[in-house]
Amino acid sequence: MIVENFNQDLLLSSGNLFSQQFEDRSRFAFHGTSTVYSDSIETGGLHYPFFPVNPEDLENLANSLDVKNKDLAEQLKKSSQCSTRISLAPYSYIAANFAIQKRGGQVAGFCKLAIDLGGTPSAKLVEQLSRFDQAIPCVYAIDISGYSRSAIQFELGVFQSRTDIPASRLVAKALIPDSFEFTSYKALSARMPSHSAGLVNNSLAQALARFNSD
Repeated sequence: MIVENFNQDLLLSSGNLFSQQFEDRSRFAFHGTSTVYSDSIETGGLHYPFFPVNPEDLENLANSLDVKNKDLAEQLKKSSQCSTRISLAPYSYIAANFAIQKRGGQVAGFCKLAIDLGGTPSAKLVEQLSRFDQAIPCVYAIDISGYSRSAIQFELGVFQSRTDIPASRLVAKALIPDSFEFTSYKALSARMPSHSAGLVNNSLAQALARFNSD
């Protein structure tokens, strides 16, 4: 796997976090995460099912919420019972923004919101969330060419997989400096919306979107 230097000008002008060889729409998708998970991902790949937060900690946090926050409590309990699919973005700028905004992933975001609303976290969860906050955002370029259409689907602008993706599929990595402010994300999103990635000729997203619509 190649580690590429962060190129702010390239990202802001083109929406590409990586050099052109890793931005091939017919081969690569992108996973935004943080360095908390780097060792696990780089040695073992991406696994399904995967629970980023201990299910018991999620249940206890959910039960500590006031009844007026029942929707969030239900979401926490759902997250404790079933794994989300492995999500990959069709464009690297989307994965970069996710890595910056959602350190630790969506479930960690639910936990932070629950704590802000008065929920009581375990000491272990507090420590874990602190590690997420201190981690560096990073993005992996992943070769998903050759997978069967039933293994990885393209839905609502995102590649979704219930199939393990081995570490051998990781081809490049980029770390995003904490000082970087992604002020042009909305402009890039308007120019290269994820939901229309399935219309790009000869792209994996197009092939999988066509499959899903059959």
